[in-house]
Amino acid sequence: MAVDHEGNPARSVHRPAVPVAGRILLTLGITTLVAGVAVMAGPGRQWHPLLAASRAGLALIVSAVALIGSAAFPIVLARLAAEDRPDIRQ
Repeated sequence: MAVDHEGNPARSVHRPAVPVAGRILLTLGITTLVAGVAVMAGPGRQWHPLLAASRAGLALIVSAVALIGSAAFPIVLARLAAEDRPDIRQ
């Protein structure tokens, strides 16, 4: 929880942090999505012989969707946990 510079806990600013697991999965998902689009567009086929196979780009895009969906779980759980905390103001 971030506290203002005056040190007054009643005026604290609450921003739920994004868990590290969520950040990592989201980063991997976006990277995989970009790679899948590059493979389907053509230039990515020169990176590796296996990427020249038909539907290799589609497999990367499906994997990216799964990674982004997996990233949503820790992010949503952290936000729900932050909502359950009692308010500091009294």
